[in-house]
Amino acid sequence: MITTIKDIAAQIFYATGAASLSLKQASRRKALILSYHHVIPRRLIRENSLMTGMYLSSESFEDHLDWLVKHFRVMPLEKIIGMIRSGTRWEKALCAVTFDDGWKDVYDHAFPLLRKHSVPATVFSVGSMIGLQGPGDLDSVFEAIQMADNVSDAAVSGISEIDALIRSDAIQDRVEKARQVTDLFRELPYDKYKEACANINRYLYNTFDLDPVRWKYRTMSWDEMRELQKHAIDFGYHSKTHPMLTKVPDSLLETEIALPFEEYKKEGIFLKPIFCYPDGKFSGAAMSVLEDEGYAGAVTLQRGYNDSATAPFLLKRINIHEGNAGKRARFVSSIGIQNR
Repeated sequence: MITTIKDIAAQIFYATGAASLSLKQASRRKALILSYHHVIPRRLIRENSLMTGMYLSSESFEDHLDWLVKHFRVMPLEKIIGMIRSGTRWEKALCAVTFDDGWKDVYDHAFPLLRKHSVPATVFSVGSMIGLQGPGDLDSVFEAIQMADNVSDAAVSGISEIDALIRSDAIQDRVEKARQVTDLFRELPYDKYKEACANINRYLYNTFDLDPVRWKYRTMSWDEMRELQKHAIDFGYHSKTHPMLTKVPDSLLETEIALPFEEYKKEGIFLKPIFCYPDGKFSGAAMSVLEDEGYAGAVTLQRGYNDSATAPFLLKRINIHEGNAGKRARFVSSIGIQNR
């Protein structure tokens, strides 16, 4: 891993004890919620370099758990929300571990480490993504860019500006190209976004052999979810199809947000009434639906800590990945000083 100025600064803060002191002051009577996505062995991180902010190595994750249990009272998110809603005050810093989307690598690599360190966690499940075996929706953008040298002049997404950018030779840095393409996708109206995602998925599956990359996009099966549930892993909801709720028409918000208790119960999964805003995006209309649907709380991607006065539908979380937490000093710095 390349050592950066941020790494050096974080190491100085950590080595001198300044990071620990700052964290202790910042976290007293506070609750930290961590957001993870994929957890895979470090040797595989390079194969997922375009999805910055999404991957953490299993080696780093174990180091995080080892450190967290020594400095926080790690507990289920549901309990922290209950304390916030009841106005309970606490002294020792609390922490909850969460995972977005329900990726299979969480089952394969994170789950054994959670059991080893006796750490509970909450996985936010997407209703339409259980048991996926390959890229879908926006994830296909990353594979299209990886394969950009072989992308023909045919329509890929059906949006001319996006297709031109995917094929363009002007941006050699594929990480930057991925960022620009996904930003354009996120600006699309709801209907256009759905159509463009469907088009790019169709193009990929009809044009390339995706078997070598399917492992990156597999999500947990019902069987795997049931196994996790037996071992202190809760399941919350992450919407039906993972759209940005700020783009969803009000008439469809209930469809995306309503807790599918019965559907999951038939599979032996007992959903907690906790919501995770897709892409961290929320609106007043979405929060109103959440309240009507009987949710206890919802997590954002706004950085920071929570306390007894935090609004339960605006819980802050810190997104953790190899870039900001691949080394212990960076991890401690990210959650205690920089919050990024």
